[in-house]
Amino acid sequence: MTSSGVILYGPPGSGKDTITSALTQLRPEFALFERLKAGPGRTTGYRITTADRIEELSRAGELLYRNARYDAEYAIDRQGVAALVDADRIPVLHMGQVAGASAVAAFPLHWIRVLLWCPLDVTASRSVGRGDKDVEARLKVWHET
Repeated sequence: MTSSGVILYGPPGSGKDTITSALTQLRPEFALFERLKAGPGRTTGYRITTADRIEELSRAGELLYRNARYDAEYAIDRQGVAALVDADRIPVLHMGQVAGASAVAAFPLHWIRVLLWCPLDVTASRSVGRGDKDVEARLKVWHET
């Protein structure tokens, strides 16, 4: 069983997907933790569910962290992290909120936290380049991060 996890913390466009891709190519034990997502937008890298299911998990105490952005709701569930750990994988979590990066510490792993950063104009350029339809919202999130 693995005893470590990685938190990649940074604003939109800071390279979380790129770094995760490189890590998983270099060492197959690294695995993107796919957050639960309820709502519109991108589906790649998420486990799609319903807002009701996220609420149900929250009431049962099964969530490490929950947040809403881009008209969608996201959650990090204990069972999802545990499934990667039980499969001897090193979970890689993508975070954009300090509260979330702190909250996942409740899961008993040695969490390696990596701060990624890029200027606002880079977030804008990368967001446009990847076809995001909510560039303004992502620029707002850059400031919040």
